[in-house]
Amino acid sequence: MPSKDIQLELRRWFNGTGLPLEISVARSLFQAGFGTLHSAVYLDPEAEKGREIDVLAYKTDPSGCFRAFIVVECKASDKPWIVLTNRHQYGEHTALSLSLMSQRARHSRGDEIFESLEAFNSVFGRSNGGYALKQAFSGQNDQAYVACMSALKASVALVSRQNDDLSFAFPVIVVDSPIYEYSESEVGEQVFKEVTSSFFEFSAYLDTHVRTLIRVVSKEAIEKHALQARAIAGKYEEIYSGEISRLLSASGIKR
Repeated sequence: MPSKDIQLELRRWFNGTGLPLEISVARSLFQAGFGTLHSAVYLDPEAEKGREIDVLAYKTDPSGCFRAFIVVECKASDKPWIVLTNRHQYGEHTALSLSLMSQRARHSRGDEIFESLEAFNSVFGRSNGGYALKQAFSGQNDQAYVACMSALKASVALVSRQNDDLSFAFPVIVVDSPIYEYSESEVGEQVFKEVTSSFFEFSAYLDTHVRTLIRVVSKEAIEKHALQARAIAGKYEEIYSGEISRLLSASGIKR
C-alpha cells in the first residue's frame, strides 16, 4: 500500500476511535494548568484489580499537602446522553458529595465545607436536580452506569491513597454526542433540553456507601470545563489554606 494511502487509512481508523476525544480532554486540562496523565492506572477498590481511567488531571500546592484530581472517563458514541432531573426532589447540592475526599479532608472539615459549597456553586451553578445518567437507544447495554462506576472507583482509589493529605477528586464523563436534561413541567409535560454540560448525583456501595456529584461534559464544552476545574481547584486550595498551614507546622515546615 502506498505511503499516502496508509496515512489516509490510519487517520480514518484513528478518528473512528475514542482516542481523539481523550487527547482533546488531556490537552485542554494541561492548557488550564493541570498535570495530566493518559490511561492512568488505579486499584479497583471493589475487584482489587488494576484498571485504567482515560485521563487524570492533578493540581498540587508547593508543599504537596493539597491535591485536586480531575478524573475523566471518555465515551465516544453516536447515541445521546440523558441526565434525569427532578427540581422538587433536589433543590440544593449536598455539601459532602461535591467531590470524593481523603480522610484528612473529611476530618478537617468545618466552616470549610460550607465555603466549598459556595465555591462550587459559584463555578458550576446550583443544583439542576440531576439524579441519574442514561444513554438513549442503548438497549440493555448500560454504558452510562459503566462510565459512572469507572469514574467513581478511580476517584475513590486516588483519595484513599492520599489519606494523610488534603485530597479531593472530581469525577467527570466527557462525551462526543449530545447531552439532554430531562424534566417535567408542572402539568407533567416531558421536556428534553439540550445542554453542553450537566451534573447528577451518583452513589454506589464500595465497602461503604459512596455518593458524589458527577459532571458530564460535551466535547464542545471541554475547554470551558477545564477552566472551571482549574478555578474550583484554586478555590479549594485557598479555602483549606489554614489546614495546609497546620499540616506543615506539624511537620516543622514554615509555609
